[in-house]
Amino acid sequence: MTDIVKAVKNLEDLFESGDVDRLQNECFSPDVMICGEGAPAIASGEAFIREVLLYVMKETPNLSISVIESQPINESAVATWLQWISPTDDGVIEFRSLTVWTKHEGKWKILSDMFGVGRF
Repeated sequence: MTDIVKAVKNLEDLFESGDVDRLQNECFSPDVMICGEGAPAIASGEAFIREVLLYVMKETPNLSISVIESQPINESAVATWLQWISPTDDGVIEFRSLTVWTKHEGKWKILSDMFGVGRF
């Protein structure tokens, strides 16, 4: 299992745990930016990112995340195409993202994430 696949598995596990503080600390760079389809603005800053993560946790309680493609940028940055799927009582929620990871204090963390609805 590659380091990025391990980082994505940790992301998935921490979303499932419901521990937003640990999720934010372990998986997201302090200067992360998140935006995508339907979002009113680019999310950045610790408080705004926390709100986004809490929303995702609430709306996708059975989340699974898969790496579709991975592309190294350099030794400390990788771009991934991720598929996010969560069955709910109202049906399946599916979205995809282009996620840029960077090494931060020796761990892969998300620097930027752009998402859209649907499957690849």
